Amino acid sequence: MSPKPFDLTRGSVSRGLFHLALPLMGSMFLETAFNLVNAMWVGQTGTESLAAVNLASFPIWMLFAVAGIVTTGTNALVAQRLGAARSRRGALGEARRIAALGIMAAIALGVVQALVVLLWGRDLIRLMAGSHPSVEPLADLGYAYLAFIFLFAPVHCANEAISSVLRAYGDTRTPLAVFAVGFTVNFVLDPFLILGWGPFPRLDILGAAIATNFSFWLVLLIYLRLLARRRLVYRLPEFHPPRVDWEALRRIVGIGLPPSVASLVFSGVFMALAPVVGHFGPEALAALGIGHRIEGVSYLVCYGFSLACVTMVGQNVGAGCLDRAEKAAWSAAGMVAAFTALASVVFWCLPEPLVALFTRDPLVRQLGVDYLRIIALSQVFMGVAVVLDGAFAGAGRTLPPMLVSVPATLMRVPAAHLTVFRWGMGISAIWWAISLLTMLRGVVVVTLFRQGLWKGARPEELGVEPMLDQVPPGPHALEAGRGEAPAR
Repeated sequence: MSPKPFDLTRGSVSRGLFHLALPLMGSMFLETAFNLVNAMWVGQTGTESLAAVNLASFPIWMLFAVAGIVTTGTNALVAQRLGAARSRRGALGEARRIAALGIMAAIALGVVQALVVLLWGRDLIRLMAGSHPSVEPLADLGYAYLAFIFLFAPVHCANEAISSVLRAYGDTRTPLAVFAVGFTVNFVLDPFLILGWGPFPRLDILGAAIATNFSFWLVLLIYLRLLARRRLVYRLPEFHPPRVDWEALRRIVGIGLPPSVASLVFSGVFMALAPVVGHFGPEALAALGIGHRIEGVSYLVCYGFSLACVTMVGQNVGAGCLDRAEKAAWSAAGMVAAFTALASVVFWCLPEPLVALFTRDPLVRQLGVDYLRIIALSQVFMGVAVVLDGAFAGAGRTLPPMLVSVPATLMRVPAAHLTVFRWGMGISAIWWAISLLTMLRGVVVVTLFRQGLWKGARPEELGVEPMLDQVPPGPHALEAGRGEAPAR
């Protein structure tokens, strides 16, 4: 028998957030460890291989961003329907159908991404590598790694979509357990395939790509088995002839597209910055990749709370509990501010041992240390903005934070060109541009949220009346003929 959805419209806000966020933080740490371990093993094969993987890391980030066009909107709409189920019959059935549509759309999106990278990925990597003679040979290595990863883009997108559906139902523990299995297998395979341990041939960065893809497949197979056995909180709706609900798909994309555009711009800007950084040689590119991976530990914790806000705010907006939704957003922002303040202290005080985990090259170490110390100043601003982005998404209002994020991110490119090529400043000027613009974004996003722009969701579309306090405790709305009700 399937477990029941978790009702986040009642009880302690902090308890609800931790119920969602702690497993998500575990998943984010696993994902970060997954990337860090790949980088550490690849780094043993030489600076050129590490720099090539770093070049490919930003297009791979775009894989996550494009998948978010579907997964963010699916998470928010399903959560809103589950919240609306407290007062409207049939909302649970709508949630199941929207979830199935989101999973199918994610797979289709993955196919498109795979084709795009296979056709034009080599040109993209060559553009990112820049014209420095010592960097150009990295393009072929980077494309080989990138193409292998994107062959499995549909699998990855399916995994992300299923995880987003489970989050909407309040289940973040199952994705943690499933991805832990996949990541563990990847950890074990990495040294054998990358360095050629035992009977395996030495495949260098291609070995890292193969290990990653195998873990993607394993995660999907586990999810499919759990779905078939009805062991998940979500069950597929009854089979019907194929029919696309274009209105639901439009709303999914309408919610998911703005944050995905912001993420794509973020990835594109880093790709545009790569030639400027590459102007200082492959050591600078390696340092940027290392610093970005270490900072990823802090970012992914923030992102875990952001995903928790999508579900927490979504269910409460669907139920009409706007005060409770706002309280959840500020509570999550406070928790993340405390964590990122600690991360800032670590980045500032202990950058040398962190960077030394990835490289023995003294120049790469020095450049990486400079990056961490400068970026430490903006960690709190980054964390709060990321969490409030999730709150906006849960309310179905993702356009306002995008209109802040995109300009602030785009400004990094002219700032880097101006300081390096016009004023002749060193690479630290690029790090300062990134940090200062991150601070600016954080201040503006907080201001927009305080002004209430997140309250633009239309509860009448959900079949509920907006209320400023909790919905009076009444009988759960049961889906006709199924006896389904959200669990407390």
